Amino acid sequence: MASLLGVVTPFCSCSAIPLFLGFIESGVPLGVTFSFLIAAPMVNEVAVVLLFGLFGWKTALIYVTSGLFIAIFAGFIIGKLGLEKYVESWVYQIKTNNGDVEEEKSLSLKESIRVSKQ
Repeated sequence: MASLLGVVTPFCSCSAIPLFLGFIESGVPLGVTFSFLIAAPMVNEVAVVLLFGLFGWKTALIYVTSGLFIAIFAGFIIGKLGLEKYVESWVYQIKTNNGDVEEEKSLSLKESIRVSKQ
C-alpha cells in the first residue's frame, strides 16, 4: 500500500530526507517507509505518460510493474532484516524528545557563533 501511495504522490528524491524523518517520527515501520521512498521518485506520473505516449501501454505497464515490485520487495527485505538499529540515534530522539533536540541544536549554534567570534 505504501508503494502505491508513493506512485501517486508528487515527491521527488529531494524530499526524501524530510519524508523519512516524518515517517519515523510518526512511528511508520522502516520497511514501509523505504517502500514508499523508493516508489515515489522511481515511478512517477510524468514518466508513465511519456512511456505510454512514446512506446505504448505495454512498456508503460512494464515500467510501473517493475518499479512497484522493486519498491515492495526492497521494503519487505528492509523490514525483515530489522535495520532500525542502523538508523542514527538522533532520528529517534526527534520522535521521542523533540524539545531536547531543539535545545541541543540551539546550544550547538550558540557555541559555533561564540567560536567564530573568537
